[in-house]
Amino acid sequence: MSISRRFVLTFSGLTLGLFLALLCLRWFEIRAQSQQRSLFLAEQHTLLKHWITADQRSLVEETRGIARELSTNSASDVSSELSLNDAAPIWEVSPSGKITVHRSGNLKPNAAPLLSSPAFLRASLRGESGWFYFPSNGAFYQATYAHIQSHENWLLLIREWDAGFLQKLSILMDGSVTLIKPGQEETSSSDTEYQISHHLNDWRGQPIINVTVRGIFPFSVATWTQSKAPVIIFLTFGISVIIALALCLHRWVVAPLHHIKTSLITENIKPVIPYLNRPDEMGRIARLIENNGAQRDALKNREGQLKKILCERSQLGRDLHDGIIQSLYGTGMSMATVQARLPTDDTINRASIDQSRANLNEAIL
Repeated sequence: MSISRRFVLTFSGLTLGLFLALLCLRWFEIRAQSQQRSLFLAEQHTLLKHWITADQRSLVEETRGIARELSTNSASDVSSELSLNDAAPIWEVSPSGKITVHRSGNLKPNAAPLLSSPAFLRASLRGESGWFYFPSNGAFYQATYAHIQSHENWLLLIREWDAGFLQKLSILMDGSVTLIKPGQEETSSSDTEYQISHHLNDWRGQPIINVTVRGIFPFSVATWTQSKAPVIIFLTFGISVIIALALCLHRWVVAPLHHIKTSLITENIKPVIPYLNRPDEMGRIARLIENNGAQRDALKNREGQLKKILCERSQLGRDLHDGIIQSLYGTGMSMATVQARLPTDDTINRASIDQSRANLNEAIL
């Protein structure tokens, strides 16, 4: 694999790693925000239950106190004391369903026929004290009861969940408290608002109303749009680092290696001349290439000189060969002339000259 391809793969891997890191950071941010929201909603729901339960217990204790007063004092004395305070209605209910009004308030007995039902009284008024909820004429009421020890009657203290009480509860919850029937809840479409509900049961244990709290989260819930600026800053910084790293690698590694490759392929020292004075590895490689080039040039010069010497020797040999051949040929011609001048009957000398000429011819060929 070439250096350029490795460089591209490294650059792509760094860019992909940056985006993955960005996604991981965003995922952890969303997860932390979700956990924070869930914890806050659980605390708000617990706080709502606490205030409702505390109010229930307070009313039960008040109802018990009035029941004890009725057990020790006459009903007329208690009624006269209660009439001095403008508060919730207080009724005394007999097992037969007869209602004695000690304080009328804003609810009349005929407006709550359920409270005079013997079946309802037997089913709901159990134990020494307790509470239940009931609707009447579009309003919602909370009734706390306590057993009157001197006789078998029950004392009911009825309190309406009116706008004033909901306002007090809203202040305690630092939100807007409303009463909504089950199945009519609306979810909040805003990321900065929250909504929690707590259902209240009737005397049968069935949910009849939801106490719903709407409010604004006390902490900022950063959405993708709201966190755009940090994301852009992080992304810009990451890409800048990658680009700077890529430029440095190209300047210090990729470009020198490319010039070294070109120099080795073309056997030319010029591409690596700018790196000869560098003290790093690239400078040492460039100097090695320079030395190698010098040795290669010296070897080429020596090879040229040797070729020249061999050519000269070859020419000299050819010249000597031609000269010797010509001398031998001339000697043969001279011997032929001498042979022609010998008497015809001088067979011995003629035979000797023929043998010598044959040897010369053999040497020439």
